[in-house]
Amino acid sequence: RLGPIIELGRVGAFDELSTTYPAVHRVGNKWHLYYTGRSTFRSPQHFSNYRGIGLAVSENLREWKKVSTDPVLTGEGYPGFPDNRSIVGLGRIVELPQADGNVLYRMYHTLTPGLEGQEWNVIEDKYVVVAHSQDGIHWSDKRIVLGRRRDVPYEDIGVVGLTAWRTKGGGWRGVYTGLGTKFKSYSLCEAVSADGLGWHRGPAGQNLSLGPSGQGWEKQMIGYPSVDVTSERIVLFYNGAG
Repeated sequence: RLGPIIELGRVGAFDELSTTYPAVHRVGNKWHLYYTGRSTFRSPQHFSNYRGIGLAVSENLREWKKVSTDPVLTGEGYPGFPDNRSIVGLGRIVELPQADGNVLYRMYHTLTPGLEGQEWNVIEDKYVVVAHSQDGIHWSDKRIVLGRRRDVPYEDIGVVGLTAWRTKGGGWRGVYTGLGTKFKSYSLCEAVSADGLGWHRGPAGQNLSLGPSGQGWEKQMIGYPSVDVTSERIVLFYNGAG
């Protein structure tokens, strides 16, 4: 353990209080570390202190430098939520090779527009969203790709942190965290897609992968997946609470 690798921002900056929810990806000849910054900023959103996703770069994975004091992604501009100001990471970055030989980067992350002071199903409202970039710095084409299903009790409150990957057959698979009234907490769910944007989950009960169980470290919550895909196997890492 080497200790902190990036410093907190100045007073008033988007990352003045904490830097969390990391995602690392190789872009060109450098490593990009995307993180969620938390500040003293207040808005109606329940997660209002999370103001944006910042970026630090490195050549050796040990020495990091922020590209800016401002975030590279903020919570504005997502369809249906013009007044949202809250966003967190919790996702994965994938590469989309283009016909001209360039690479388009897609970042899966989480929109948190839930309003503070409301009922639980409003406070914890969360969506899986994407944005696209050609250089890993400037992001656009923001879209919502996955939301809650009010008739499915393990994801009727919100969905968080889709980890998506391409399959050998050319389609997409994904694992994400569902928040619902069934467990009153998180569980792991699955989805499939033809293009990584339009996701299908099947009927209720079919896509629930892992829920809280037992009396130990995962009896209250299972969530925040990270998937490592090789030619031989798929390895799933996740958090538990209990």
